[in-house]
Amino acid sequence: MLRKKLKLDEKPAASGELCASTGVFSLSQYANIPKAKIGASEDKPQVNQTKPELDGPIAVPTIPTDTGSLPYWQQVYLVERKLSAALRKVALPSDVAACYDPIEYASEIHCAYLRRFLDGPKPVLFVGMNPGPWGMCQTGVPFGYVPAVRDWMGLRGTVSKPTPELAARPVQGVSDLPRGAMERFMEDALQQARIANDLKEVPVGCVFVRSDGSTETIIARGCNLVNETKNATRHVEFICIDQALEYGRQHNVTPPEAIFSTVTVIVTVEPCIMCAAALIELGVKEIIYGCRNDRFGGCTVLDVARLLGSSIPIRGGVRDVEAMELLKEFYKGENPSAPIPKPRAKKHENL
Repeated sequence: MLRKKLKLDEKPAASGELCASTGVFSLSQYANIPKAKIGASEDKPQVNQTKPELDGPIAVPTIPTDTGSLPYWQQVYLVERKLSAALRKVALPSDVAACYDPIEYASEIHCAYLRRFLDGPKPVLFVGMNPGPWGMCQTGVPFGYVPAVRDWMGLRGTVSKPTPELAARPVQGVSDLPRGAMERFMEDALQQARIANDLKEVPVGCVFVRSDGSTETIIARGCNLVNETKNATRHVEFICIDQALEYGRQHNVTPPEAIFSTVTVIVTVEPCIMCAAALIELGVKEIIYGCRNDRFGGCTVLDVARLLGSSIPIRGGVRDVEAMELLKEFYKGENPSAPIPKPRAKKHENL
């Protein structure tokens, strides 16, 4: 739990002044409450296929009455969530501008960490501490320096954003891109989405960014052209894939598809299952998207990366409000390329 002591716009409060309390509670009271011990399970830990929701409460496996039947890591995670919920009831001083809880917004990587290392009965010590702004706050892993979590441990998952998020302490997840560069490239993708909207296409824009360790270069950009081409595969990700392959040929990358290992995909809407599978099979470096695709998302609806055994970093929620507004604007109008529904012939009963 991070309590970042930065003011937003208000003047400093008087000494001792507290925020409005959310309940009668104190840390000393909580410390004196007896806690139940964790009962170890002899069962091997099972892979959790339940995806945590990014908006709202974390979705965890159904908790049976007898928690001792759970894999050990899930027992620990249940205790963590109870502790986290209790800490939210603490009245924070007025000079605390935000409270980050990476167990919630980075729950996918955090659970992957627990599954990896709590593989059987072992002592667990819960320590009250502020997670580092460039470690656990980014990855959900204690002392989880981003390159160590992403490249050495090989842990993956979608990292959402805390609410509120302070500009002085941004959450970038496991992305290689600096915050400013990520926002800049997403603006380019949003501009492509606006072009799609003008063309009466589903407003999704995308850019492929190649990094050589010191500089980042856009090597492909585009928008959906499904209606324009009358081709259902002309999602923007496939258009950018074609451009990236051509870039590889022109720059003597051998083979051309090797270019994808240096590419960060930045797209305004979560890739669909088809596009996510293509990007992961090609071995892109990472995927960053804006708003969720609640019907066909290849990350949140069906975890394509897990099915394919990939550890590619995926992050959502970057300028998601703007991306969603474009979708809402599009669906308010009529899609001119949609097939005209045929009226059903009425069946006349024989009397």
